[in-house]
Amino acid sequence: MKAPIFWAEILKGLTLALVVAAAWPHAAHAQNMQTTAAAIVEAMKDLPTIISGIAYTFGGILVLGGANKLKMHAENPSQTPMSHGIVRIGVGGVIAGLPPFMAWVNNSLAIGNNKLGFKRMDKISSLLDGHSVVGSFVS
Repeated sequence: MKAPIFWAEILKGLTLALVVAAAWPHAAHAQNMQTTAAAIVEAMKDLPTIISGIAYTFGGILVLGGANKLKMHAENPSQTPMSHGIVRIGVGGVIAGLPPFMAWVNNSLAIGNNKLGFKRMDKISSLLDGHSVVGSFVS
């Protein structure tokens, strides 16, 4: 009775090892901090667009759900309070309004005509080149 269970566990282990070997066909190569940081910045360049799309979609869904709750209140006021619909419409509007608000905050932090953006990293030491460190802030 125990022999088939033993072989089943060995088969599960070998299958798992095969999946892991297929997922990582090459050995890990050492990278320096510059290439790692550049890869992270490159991978994250579309992240604000993705987050904005999620915020607009989720906000729109909440607004439509709130409109549906208001319709349900109009049909049967004793069963569905009006506050359910109003709260959903308000929260949906706030969530859908976050991307333009964050763009406004980002642009308001700019000085003159210079907008904020990512600083390409040439070297790790380039972060402090030409800047004086005051306390924990770089000025």
